[in-house]
Amino acid sequence: MRIVSLVPSFTETLSAWDRTPIGCTKFCERDDLEHVGGTKIPDIDHIVALAPDRVVVDVEENRRRRTARRLTN
Repeated sequence: MRIVSLVPSFTETLSAWDRTPIGCTKFCERDDLEHVGGTKIPDIDHIVALAPDRVVVDVEENRRRRTARRLTN
């Protein structure tokens, strides 16, 4: 499964579960992953180009409506 994580703490959790994301935010301390912008303003075009199956977001971290709307259009 191709996952992009927009939540730094969950990026590490996914990796611990052997589900290493294909992309993460610039706030994740993972130089081995593609960085797709920040938590508040992710680079939607970059995320779409990675063709993920799932994008992990958090209501406290991300601007949910804006991010969801842009990812589904």
